[in-house]
Amino acid sequence: MRKAVVQVLETIPDVLERDCALTPQAVGVVQQAIDDLRYTLQEKSYEACAAELIPDEEGESL
Repeated sequence: MRKAVVQVLETIPDVLERDCALTPQAVGVVQQAIDDLRYTLQEKSYEACAAELIPDEEGESL
């Protein structure tokens, strides 16, 4: 699922530029927002995996 989401996010700027005639500056703003979202998704995915793998102080997974 992650790959599918990333693939769609990567195509959005191209679609907006080609089909919606967005300016390169506007596409840059969209691209930065998408990059920020991808980074946040990566962080949250990592945290969720780590919580499952690393037991908390009581010996249970987080």
